[in-house]
Amino acid sequence: MSEIVTLELPDVLAQSARSVAAQTQRRIEDVLVEWLDRAATDIPVDALPDDQVLALVDLQLSAPQQTELSDPALFSRVEERCQQAGLGIDGTQIRAF
Repeated sequence: MSEIVTLELPDVLAQSARSVAAQTQRRIEDVLVEWLDRAATDIPVDALPDDQVLALVDLQLSAPQQTELSDPALFSRVEERCQQAGLGIDGTQIRAF
């Protein structure tokens, strides 16, 4: 089920949505719904209830896991394999993750 809502958008936001809609060959309404959906699911941690914050803490890596994944040799191996596979990904992009 959906609901029709009328919004007054700032010019910059409307132009940005129009641009994305044109580039992706979608309706502006669909672009705006996607943006609103994404914003609704990306709630800042400080706005989450305590039980959800605690669940996020459980998802964090342990110190040994973090150390292992921070190993420069690991990045080199991943970069080499990405290049061999023709993915066009370099170490800078890998570290950004």
